[in-house]
Amino acid sequence: MSNTSKRNILLIGAALLLCGFLHVFLYGVDFFLEFSRLFCAAVTAAWGNSVLKRVTDRRQRSILLSIVSVFLLFLLLQTINYNYAQGLPYLRRYAWYGYYFCMMAFSVLMYELALSFLSNRRKPRGFIRWVLPVSGILLMIGVMSNDLHQLAFHFKGTEMLPESPKSYGLLFWLFFACFSALLLTAFITIIIRHRQIVRKNTFLALPPVLLLGVFLVLNMFDLTPRLCGIKLWQLGEMFTFCMLAFLEICIAIRLIPANADYEKLFALSDLPAVILDEGGTVRYSSSECRYPFPDNENTLVMRHRISGGSIVWAVDVEPLNVLNRELAETAQRIDARNAYLSEEAKIKKEKAEAESRNRIYDEITRIVRPQLAQIGAMLEESGRSFDEKLPAISVLCAYIKRRSNMELLASQGTLPFDELSLAIRESLSYVRTLGVNTAVNVSGAGIYPANMLIAAYERVESVLETSLEEITDLMIFTKAEPGEILIRMMLRAGALTLPPMDNKRGDSYSESISVTKDDQDMILSFVFREGGGEK
Repeated sequence: MSNTSKRNILLIGAALLLCGFLHVFLYGVDFFLEFSRLFCAAVTAAWGNSVLKRVTDRRQRSILLSIVSVFLLFLLLQTINYNYAQGLPYLRRYAWYGYYFCMMAFSVLMYELALSFLSNRRKPRGFIRWVLPVSGILLMIGVMSNDLHQLAFHFKGTEMLPESPKSYGLLFWLFFACFSALLLTAFITIIIRHRQIVRKNTFLALPPVLLLGVFLVLNMFDLTPRLCGIKLWQLGEMFTFCMLAFLEICIAIRLIPANADYEKLFALSDLPAVILDEGGTVRYSSSECRYPFPDNENTLVMRHRISGGSIVWAVDVEPLNVLNRELAETAQRIDARNAYLSEEAKIKKEKAEAESRNRIYDEITRIVRPQLAQIGAMLEESGRSFDEKLPAISVLCAYIKRRSNMELLASQGTLPFDELSLAIRESLSYVRTLGVNTAVNVSGAGIYPANMLIAAYERVESVLETSLEEITDLMIFTKAEPGEILIRMMLRAGALTLPPMDNKRGDSYSESISVTKDDQDMILSFVFREGGGEK
């Protein structure tokens, strides 16, 4: 139990005793006729103010403040009834009806407070939990409207005042039964809930309830404690003080969460911090705290405004500074490493590209080696002049150039048909220097497997190389269709020598050949189809 709760319980007990003695010592004094009720209201309001500051649960704080408001309303209605409405029967009667409003409102609020210890706020409340509070509210409305039906109180005379002869109807007994059921349910629920949570001091909250019960029994038989024939306590005052004590005990045993004795926790904290008032004076300080705090690169002084002053605390940022320096050094090392790795990757990439180029160049050299050998043989031949050899050499050089270009462009696995048509045109342009009448006709376009276009160009080149000395007229017709390339060569020559004309079949294409020949003319047709087989 916190020191704040202990102090509040002792103050409530002392206020109860003081209120009783005030009844006796101020009895009959005009100015102090209602001082006891005023004193009781002041104690109630002061306790409500402490609840506003201490209780952290918003729902429970609202319920407790509502209970305080009900107590204050009850004391106000008593004062109106006994002191300020003596000549106003209508006002006296409704002030008296108001007692029952306060009774039922208190019981419903206590019931809601007990349920707040049990209920999960995310789940809707079951129907059965609404029965008692709704019934109480309806019965309270019935009592407040008794003038219309007199089912709660039936006055025997024409004067309808609290002390007038009357009988109690069914509505009154239902009201009293619901009031008792709500309070009994609330008290039992609170005791059971506390036993489930703490399992000790289970009956600590019972003394105020038992004291109120004893007082109620004594009041029924007009045996309430008196001094010099004067009652020490009125029923409303006893009820208010006992319920305040009961609720304070609920706070003390942690059924109602409150922020009590935090100053002790603050004093035991290892964090160097102080709480200052508006004038800058230290009110609370943590353990071994030296204020003002040093303000340097390793200490960060923080300040935050709070109600009535401010809190100031120091944060040791030396480990953070060390960590930042280490991170900066690590970042530099990482940057240097990344630069090294980047340069290494660049060198590896350049090396890989050079190796790839060398492989391509080696492959090109292997492919055009026969043409290079022919050029070398022509240059070494002594029977003709260089000018006579140059046209034939140019035809071979054109093939070497275009074939090398195709090999370089074939890295993606495909070639455009335009590359084949340009290669044929360039080769024929050099064939024309030998005095051969040439013509080229090209139609269509598309993208084809690279080895298929290369095979088509090699087939044309092989025919040119073997019949270059005999050809007098040459026309080549090329046509590109979807998935197919047609090459038709029409040659005129004396004695024509042709290379071997076997059909080829590659991984991604197939070739078919047809030859038509008469005395001097020959037509060669080559059909290349994608797919590795004939259609």
